[in-house]
Amino acid sequence: ADLYSLFLRRGGDLPGVQSWVAQLGAGTTRAAVRGSFLASAEFQARLARYTRWEAENPVSLSPEQGIQAVGALYDLLPPEARTVNDDPRYEGVQRMNVVTAKLGSRRE
Repeated sequence: ADLYSLFLRRGGDLPGVQSWVAQLGAGTTRAAVRGSFLASAEFQARLARYTRWEAENPVSLSPEQGIQAVGALYDLLPPEARTVNDDPRYEGVQRMNVVTAKLGSRRE
């Protein structure tokens, strides 16, 4: 049910939760379940709405403010969602690295 709240901003419906519990019981990894939530049409629609909002409401931050904001967001991640040594296999880390690099290049 935590993934429903985290990614979909709602509680899980009983059949959906039962299905995920059964899949975990059958050996599906937690990482695979998280990936399924991220790939879901519902999450992608939420992401698209945010992306549109972000494009329509640009925020002007200094590089230092941007880096602080990214750090604050990273700190909000649950420990199991964080990666060791910024593992580049994870899309979120890749995006964070791109943002940090862009913000850092503005300093020069």
